[in-house]
Amino acid sequence: MPALQISVEDNGIPQKISGLSDKILSDILVSMKDGMTKVMLEARSTHRFISRTGSTERSVQMRVTGPTDVEDYLELGIASYAPYTHEGHGSWAPDQFLYEAFDRNIDKIEEDVQKTLDSAVEGV
Repeated sequence: MPALQISVEDNGIPQKISGLSDKILSDILVSMKDGMTKVMLEARSTHRFISRTGSTERSVQMRVTGPTDVEDYLELGIASYAPYTHEGHGSWAPDQFLYEAFDRNIDKIEEDVQKTLDSAVEGV
């Protein structure tokens, strides 16, 4: 099941969040959720496959997996075939709409999270 996860730890800055207040961690999580929501919405609307029921688009979901971890993924309960559409299978060419949406948005997500961290560090 394709999933894209972004976390503060992935950005190489865990030492900066050590000891930060719950409010600051909450702000970081909000920033990450905002970014990954943009990825989710873009993946739902920007793809090459022909949509017949809209299930594959609706299968793109977002969830919080940790205190500063957020991921977008394909929910198999909505469209069990979504990974085959995404990764390709047999004669189906891959349409990696989720990865592509992530790639188009990652710089902005990292920038927004860094701004939140910089603001928090300045206030400490």
